[in-house]
Amino acid sequence: RSFTVSPRLADGWDDMAVRHVRAFESDFDVEVHRKGAKMEITVVNHATGKRQTRTVPVNATTNVPFSLTR
Repeated sequence: RSFTVSPRLADGWDDMAVRHVRAFESDFDVEVHRKGAKMEITVVNHATGKRQTRTVPVNATTNVPFSLTR
């Protein structure tokens, strides 16, 4: 199971999160943090406690896949 995110942070925003997304028979968070010229994207699976983090350029056009295996 996987999904793709392509995050965009508004000017002046350094962080955002979407909490308790319920999809794919899972409950997870998506967190985005601006780190200079890059963004750190973390997906937290509540069922397993597993955290997956990817770093991409700010305003990247590349999507970031995450696996949500149990």
